[in-house]
Amino acid sequence: EFTDQRAVGRLVDSCVAAYPVDRRLWSVPEQDRAALYSYDLTVLRRCLLAHGQPVPRMPNRTRFENLLRASAPWNAYDLVVVANRQAWYDLSDACPALPPAIAADVAALSSSG
Repeated sequence: EFTDQRAVGRLVDSCVAAYPVDRRLWSVPEQDRAALYSYDLTVLRRCLLAHGQPVPRMPNRTRFENLLRASAPWNAYDLVVVANRQAWYDLSDACPALPPAIAADVAALSSSG
């Protein structure tokens, strides 16, 4: 049982730092998948690399879309490790997992369903 709130906070911080995931990736609408592939390839991947982060090899478009359909999306952040929660927030602000238009579509789907 976790009764030390500071210890719990440190544990959560270490998990977030070690395994950053943007859950919205599982909710990208079909009509946005080609745009997400292009964004990941031309913007997100380069941004993470520019910030000194490793990025897994990008699958081809067919495999990328098949992974999305299978609810196992390719994630540029899979190999990212940051020191703490603030470092994660800073990196995700600099290199958003979703571009604004797709994030808006995902939010609209979430609020309507």
